Amino acid sequence: METGARRQCRFGAAGASGARRADASLPWRQFGASVFRAPILAAPPIATVMTHDRSLDDLRREIDAIDDRLHDALVRRTEIVGRISALKRRGGDGPLALRPGREARILRRLAARHRGAFPLPSLLRMWRELLAGQVSIQGEMSVGVVAAGGGGRCRDLARDHFGSATPLREYSSNRHVIHDVWRGNIAVGVIPVPDGGDHTEAAWWRLLASNVERAPRIVARLPFWSEDTASADPAAAWAVAKLAPEETGDDATVAALERVGDVSRDRLRRDLGESGLKAETLAVWRDPDKPERTSYLIVADGFFAPGAPPLRALAERFGEAAALGSYARPIRLSGEAPRV
Repeated sequence: METGARRQCRFGAAGASGARRADASLPWRQFGASVFRAPILAAPPIATVMTHDRSLDDLRREIDAIDDRLHDALVRRTEIVGRISALKRRGGDGPLALRPGREARILRRLAARHRGAFPLPSLLRMWRELLAGQVSIQGEMSVGVVAAGGGGRCRDLARDHFGSATPLREYSSNRHVIHDVWRGNIAVGVIPVPDGGDHTEAAWWRLLASNVERAPRIVARLPFWSEDTASADPAAAWAVAKLAPEETGDDATVAALERVGDVSRDRLRRDLGESGLKAETLAVWRDPDKPERTSYLIVADGFFAPGAPPLRALAERFGEAAALGSYARPIRLSGEAPRV
């Protein structure tokens, strides 16, 4: 008969043997050790971590170097702008350094050559701020905006276009803005583009119908770019300044017409087409003191200087026709550029 001690020794030996067999099959068993060890996750080599950190540091240093070169180029650009400004002053140019046509061509060129992941609207906004800042160093620059009747949009558009540091003045009506541009109290006026309806207020656009050489003219359309695919932007505005509009190759001209009697918009469109113009009527005003006369505000495709053949044809047909200015058609980031 087996004693308890001998049974315990035999079963104990067998248990230990089984444990050794099981332990030998585990991958983390250390040869010759008599205890189990927990698995240890392998850490990346120290050299790999140092290489990763060093590559990040190298890339950040490269970005810093690019920033320095961009800043150096900006300083150089500003110096050249100063030299241009001095030459223009000696040549007798007016005090306003603004060149809306030139700025439009710059932005179109940059948009055409842009590539990579950087958003194009961000690029255009950066350059608008740059252009505004360099205009401001060439002389006093102030902008008036219409604050009544949705004037907040004019204020925002003026900020985006003429720079965050440019002084803004608010006015109660388009007429007040244009009057102060005439007087020289502000350099630029920003007024909303009419919505296409009939106007009960006096036709403010007639204030721009002048043959005086330095009369205010419509010289730009804001915003200069948009992702909207509609042909017209309800939040658009015009910039008015004492400048001669510049042809850019893709332009629109604003004109005022007056005629005896009233005609439908369809008839007006046909008359405009027969005069060689592709145009849209933006506003109609009927003079309560002269009910027989009607004033129309139109925008036509193309650049027409005062006295151009299409305008002479309009004058012959309507009795009175005056160009109020021209502007570069804005960049449409998707779809066709807006006509107004």
